[in-house]
Amino acid sequence: MKTLITNAFSLNMLGIFPSQIVVAEISKELATALATSASAESVVGHFDTAKLFSSVLGIEIPANRVTVTLTSEEQLLVGQYRGPRLPEGTTTLPEGATIQWFLVYLVSYTPDRDICIHCSHDNGIIHPGHCWGEHRVGMDCCYCGGN
Repeated sequence: MKTLITNAFSLNMLGIFPSQIVVAEISKELATALATSASAESVVGHFDTAKLFSSVLGIEIPANRVTVTLTSEEQLLVGQYRGPRLPEGTTTLPEGATIQWFLVYLVSYTPDRDICIHCSHDNGIIHPGHCWGEHRVGMDCCYCGGN
């Protein structure tokens, strides 16, 4: 699976609707391992942000301003900055600031099945496509109870 390194996730990155995505927080160590894999590509659009990521991860993350449309063969490695507004040209984290790392990917999705909106568990109940919305919203999940 190809890993796209970025500093943001947007619904604009989804090319197919309806879509189901998973967002999972990961460690800096796993983020570094994913960013150094042969299938990794930077799509960080700003030079300063790429330099900041390079500083935090200890590896070169080049700036690469491109449009991303996420496919099921790709995952996003998102570095989310947490802290005060950064001055222009900042390439190191200020005191008290952090980068939180997330993995974002599409999951196999069939809109005529009851997929829990809370835990993404497939309850195995098949419904005709026309009633999908009625059954999906507020359903009771057999795995998490819908909470």
